[in-house]
Amino acid sequence: MKYFTEDEVKNLDVGFIQKLEKAREIAGVPFVITSGYRLPGDNVTVGGVQDSAHTRGLAVDLRSRSPKSHFAIIKGAIDAGVKRIGYYTDRDGRPTHVHIDGDISLSQDVMWYGISK
Repeated sequence: MKYFTEDEVKNLDVGFIQKLEKAREIAGVPFVITSGYRLPGDNVTVGGVQDSAHTRGLAVDLRSRSPKSHFAIIKGAIDAGVKRIGYYTDRDGRPTHVHIDGDISLSQDVMWYGISK
């Protein structure tokens, strides 16, 4: 891997990691994984949705602290073929993170917005 350590992507799906690497290459900005694979109990603790893609190694949350990095991450993900993206801000509208999701069992070609907890 060029952009991630084994620890950063531990328990993530190999195909998803490849897509994540491609997205990072395209984006040209650091991808700092703040949440990757989660055990189901950990997912409940952090307030994740039931049956989260994180619990199957098919999702990551990436830190994003500016509109420019938000855009670069999202564009890189789309250009790499990611079909599920969530973008989050704090209550004042400042970017916090981008969720990249590779779960093909869920709706594709979707993007959603949320306010970070």
